[in-house]
Amino acid sequence: MMHCMYPFGDILCSHRMLSYLLKWLILSVIIVTIGHYLYEFYVMSHSPPKLRDLQNERNSEYEMLRKLVPRQVPSEAPQWVDTEMPVPAPMPVPAPTEPSQAPSDKEALKAFMRQIGSDSTPI
Repeated sequence: MMHCMYPFGDILCSHRMLSYLLKWLILSVIIVTIGHYLYEFYVMSHSPPKLRDLQNERNSEYEMLRKLVPRQVPSEAPQWVDTEMPVPAPMPVPAPTEPSQAPSDKEALKAFMRQIGSDSTPI
């Protein structure tokens, strides 16, 4: 351990050591901060802006493609295009049935199975 020449030497020497460390700590923080801000300043002032014109960026490429591909306007609609669309017939709305006349689920299922069994169309 270090011995100081002063009375109460240990207290004074530790005080000097703490002030020495504090001085260098503050000086180091100041130097790092100045270096950081100088770096940011030079990067911002000596580099091109990062904004891009996305709307007009590819106009030259599009103009070249437009010149290569001839644009033809059809005089008439192609033959396969149906100009008049048929209007579908409205679906009939079933009349409401009375609860006593409505078939049960079991009866409806049996009728459906008979109908499927009578169809001779292969799937």
